[in-house]
Amino acid sequence: MNIQDIRENLQEYTVEQKRALAGVSLLAIAFSIFLFMTTRGSAVAQESPKPAVSISSIQSTIFVHVAGKVKKPDQYLSLVPESERAKYGIA
Repeated sequence: MNIQDIRENLQEYTVEQKRALAGVSLLAIAFSIFLFMTTRGSAVAQESPKPAVSISSIQSTIFVHVAGKVKKPDQYLSLVPESERAKYGIA
């Protein structure tokens, strides 16, 4: 619907229907103003409590066995320190 359609339809309404439409519109505007005036300034933003951050150090080592799943598994041995290789059975 555009403005032209509304104007054409408004001419088809009776006087009583136009008054009712105007009354409902005024009531809606008055209710909106009432809500605006009664709640203005009373809404206070509340800060959510900050969660306590607890970071524990990692005490274990994660080992991923990739032999046979990659093209060159030998190049990944450099990522594991020499002292750790014997622990996991890596030559």
